[in-house]
Amino acid sequence: MPVNHVKPPRVTPVRVDELVAGDVALLIPDSDLEGLRFEGVRRGRLDVGRGSDVSGCVFSGLVVDELDLSASRLVETRFEGGSMTSLSLARSALRDVEFDGARLGAVEAFDLDVMRLVLEGCRVNYLNLRGSRLLDVEFRNCQIDELDLVQASAERIRLQGCRVGSLNVHDARLVDVDLRGAELGSVTGTASLRGAVVTELQLQLLARHMAAELGILVTD
Repeated sequence: MPVNHVKPPRVTPVRVDELVAGDVALLIPDSDLEGLRFEGVRRGRLDVGRGSDVSGCVFSGLVVDELDLSASRLVETRFEGGSMTSLSLARSALRDVEFDGARLGAVEAFDLDVMRLVLEGCRVNYLNLRGSRLLDVEFRNCQIDELDLVQASAERIRLQGCRVGSLNVHDARLVDVDLRGAELGSVTGTASLRGAVVTELQLQLLARHMAAELGILVTD
């Protein structure tokens, strides 16, 4: 794949206008949330998953130990700042969603269905995207300790100004995945990097991981 032909993510800023203040009592499973702004919510646990539909909403300064949004649908929704020790998005569908300046601990987002997602200025300990379908995703100026893309299908993904401590792409299907803007630590599943773009320097750093996985002994 020629570098000049790498297709960038097709993302546009999420625009939400004329929002109404949301009551935290609405944040329950199987809820229908539209055009609401939740600001400064602090809870030990929030369970909003299992069938919830969140559209055109903003969550600002959310501080939660555990936030469950699993098996839900999020459309044109923003998360501004805030801190979540545990976030579950497993088996959810995301369309035009942004996380801006959030501090996230463990994010369980396996079997996720994504079209247009942006994470900017976020700090993430563990991002589990195993088996997910990812289309048009951009990471900007993020630090991710562990990024798990095992068996994921990822197309038009770009990392800009990011640091990734550990990347696992074992059995992933990658198309137009641009890793040139990332500082990569350890990489597992290098045989599945087909469809990704890296710099020459990154390739040199990846060589030892490739050799280890192929059982090649490198010595002088």
